[in-house]
Amino acid sequence: MKRIEVVYKTLEKLCLDNCRENGYVKGFTASEIADKLNIHRTNASADLNKLFNEGKIEKIKAKPVLYKINPSNITVDNYNENVIKDVFENIIGAGISLRNAVQQAKAAIMYPPNGLNTLILGETGTGKSLLAETMYKYALDIKKISNKAPFITFNCADYANNQELLISQLFGVKKGAYTGADKDRKGLVEKADGGILFLDEIHRLSPQGQEMLFYLIDKGLYRKLGESDITNKAQILIICATTEDISSVLLKTFTRRIPMIIKLPCLNERTIEERYTIVKSFFSSEASCIKKDIFVSSNVMKSFLLYDCTNNIGQLKSDIKLCCARAFLESMMGKNEIVYIHSENLPSYIIKGLLLYKERKNEIDKYIGSDNKKFHQGGINPIDEKDDKKISFYEALEQKKKSLELRGVNESDIKLIMSIDIDTYVKKYVSDINDNLEDLYKVVDKKIVDIVRDFLDEASALLQKQFDGKILYALSMHIASSIERISNGKPLKTIILKKLKKATKKNSKYPQL
Repeated sequence: MKRIEVVYKTLEKLCLDNCRENGYVKGFTASEIADKLNIHRTNASADLNKLFNEGKIEKIKAKPVLYKINPSNITVDNYNENVIKDVFENIIGAGISLRNAVQQAKAAIMYPPNGLNTLILGETGTGKSLLAETMYKYALDIKKISNKAPFITFNCADYANNQELLISQLFGVKKGAYTGADKDRKGLVEKADGGILFLDEIHRLSPQGQEMLFYLIDKGLYRKLGESDITNKAQILIICATTEDISSVLLKTFTRRIPMIIKLPCLNERTIEERYTIVKSFFSSEASCIKKDIFVSSNVMKSFLLYDCTNNIGQLKSDIKLCCARAFLESMMGKNEIVYIHSENLPSYIIKGLLLYKERKNEIDKYIGSDNKKFHQGGINPIDEKDDKKISFYEALEQKKKSLELRGVNESDIKLIMSIDIDTYVKKYVSDINDNLEDLYKVVDKKIVDIVRDFLDEASALLQKQFDGKILYALSMHIASSIERISNGKPLKTIILKKLKKATKKNSKYPQL
């Protein structure tokens, strides 16, 4: 081992020992490191300054100068964690492409005395929410927080068009702060006291809101909306997430207060082995829910391993769910006990993945042969817990089929009606109707959502009316479905459109349709 590496390891051990004993790190001088290693002070000083220039350690201006480890570079290997339950093992890729992210997440939770505030970066659908929730479970397992400690989640995009309302949701409201504030109301910061607060899409929080948040981080204090002379205390660990470039959307004064930054890879950056495990996991989950074995052709498996899944794991999950639901309908109509999924059941954008098979044949053939893959109805899914809502959906499909048959509806009409139900369900299921834009992006192109949001913003200003968040979801899904229908050569024929065209001709304030 080189001398500079020994210097770094020695400083790291001293800092960790100092944390365990005192709850903080005071820093160490070049002389203390030199004495510990029995080397010249000038050599220790040169190595420490080089480590500082590389961003591996921090320098504290004092007399004499002190050095300590940069928290982002701490590895959990130093914590003797072999006796600790590791919930991170449930995340596929924890030891491969997510290894560094998992190490950072563990270090953020374990760092004395109260953990490190964390910012998770990654594209839509890469698993930022899952990582944050796993960090919370890990904190419970290692008794970093009490068993009753809360885990509060909030998506800043929910109220992005009304920053005053967003801030009131976070910090609470004092009676009389604004019209309609008829009583004091708790904010999420107060509810998260003693636990973890997860703020998704943090870039949608205004500069004022970011300043209020970093005051909380610095001082452990905050004010409710409408308070001027009263401060409240809260001890919370903050985990933020964003899909954006933080240098352009977040205040530097805010990001400086987030010592741990974790970058999650997109699905295309993960290994075929990981993607294969994820695909198997989702198929196993669906087999358990429908209580039938699912047979998947080799071409279908290859397609799911290779197609361009732009919205990452979130889209992969919804695509598999949709093809399973449609295959389940086919099995019901044919009264088959086994569900078969063939390439003709897949949409064209997934089948296009097969075009990449030849150039990646050797890599794919390690996992996919020429035979069908069988997923047993009793299979265990390592990353998707039992979901009663999903199970009840399949039961509802069976009941609806029986109901339609009793009413004398013919088989082709039953299939058409239930196909529409399946499409509607999957879109609603994936978005969870919880006003989470990341979920909406999984089923609707982000460009469409942005256009609809801009339209609603203009309509809100013009009509002096605040639209419910679910309007964005419903309208985005409707437009996406309409575009898909038109693309497939199916024109939109509705009486409503004709009425709207007539109405707009009579009102000059609106453009012609």
